[in-house]
Amino acid sequence: MYMVPHFVYTFPKLVKPLLMYRYNTLEKAKQRAHQMGGVGALYAWSSISGEECETIYEASTAQYHLLSDIAYAIGKYWEATGDKEFLVNYGAEIIFETARFLADRGSFIPARGNKFCINSVCGPNEYSCGVNNNCYTNMMVQWHMQTAVAIYDYMSKSATEQFLSLTKRTLLKDEERQLWQRIADNMYIPFNEPMGIHEADDSFLYLDPVKMKKMPQHMDVRFIGIHPINLWRMQIIKQADVVLLMFVLGQKFTTDQKRANYAYYEPLTNHGSSLSTSIHSIIASEIGKFEEAYEYWRQSAYMDINNIKDNAEKGLHMACMGGTWMAIVNGFAGMRDYPNGLEFNPIVPDRWKAYRFKINYKGSLILVDINRNGTNYKLLSGKDVCFYSAGNKIELSLKCVENSTI
Repeated sequence: MYMVPHFVYTFPKLVKPLLMYRYNTLEKAKQRAHQMGGVGALYAWSSISGEECETIYEASTAQYHLLSDIAYAIGKYWEATGDKEFLVNYGAEIIFETARFLADRGSFIPARGNKFCINSVCGPNEYSCGVNNNCYTNMMVQWHMQTAVAIYDYMSKSATEQFLSLTKRTLLKDEERQLWQRIADNMYIPFNEPMGIHEADDSFLYLDPVKMKKMPQHMDVRFIGIHPINLWRMQIIKQADVVLLMFVLGQKFTTDQKRANYAYYEPLTNHGSSLSTSIHSIIASEIGKFEEAYEYWRQSAYMDINNIKDNAEKGLHMACMGGTWMAIVNGFAGMRDYPNGLEFNPIVPDRWKAYRFKINYKGSLILVDINRNGTNYKLLSGKDVCFYSAGNKIELSLKCVENSTI
């Protein structure tokens, strides 16, 4: 969710080896699913060989959203590169096997109007373990199921040879495709109408309030003497959870919902993970909190330089670095790559005069140069490309430079 997006838009050729790691450890993931009494594949939270190395099982094994995060990375790579060979020979099997596990892990609950619920999970907020219907998990699984159905249908029509081989090898049946569609259509999404916010999970709004000024910032409070049973009672968030969801699946939220969710959850977050500040910067930029966005970007950028976590000597926070890049490109420049196409909504932070970067979009290399007078886009290589900037249609070819003024 942090490194792959960077490489997809900068060095897409490096992404395939990263994703092949998941394919090469798929058999280990299947074994893990079986050990957990499930079907399909359950990837390890921390691993090199595919074996689980994490010791806090309630905040690792229960983070089933990892499976949808992997599927999301495959989907972004496919969208950005059109690498059909990888999708039909490798990526699809990963997405199908992880969808199998997730479909088996949840149930249609009568008390929830027969909506599909996933219980006893841990979302990105690792301070809340064993919760029911973590919003991030449920909405990502919904996307996962929709994507599995779309790839199933695509392969059955456009890659029939690989489709027949895959379904025969994995014993995949059309009934499973129908189940995935039913899950996607009936996923339970926790939303509080009076407050106008998405509930982090079924219980978070009802936990004990916490005086955040007394809680350490940028430190994982699980390791400073707070007993887990006491922590699980607290209304405190380790890192972007619902806020992360509003970036990853931003097209699913209205602007008002983004503002309301951010206003509620941001003050309750102590950023115990290095991955948190960059995502808060991105959403703060989107909803117009530009000074707050810049401060969060600085915290992300200086994470290791200033040793904010007091552990830089143990190794650099690589995913945090990816997040810092995202805070510039997806935050300040407002880049979004949704199914309806690429778009930018650029701003220049008050303390900057200008900034520039390059992105690789579907094989076309684009230079984005943003300053106080406007934004210049130039196609450096590749095919003609069309996208939107601040609502204006931009069409680039190797013969011209388009300008969009903000």
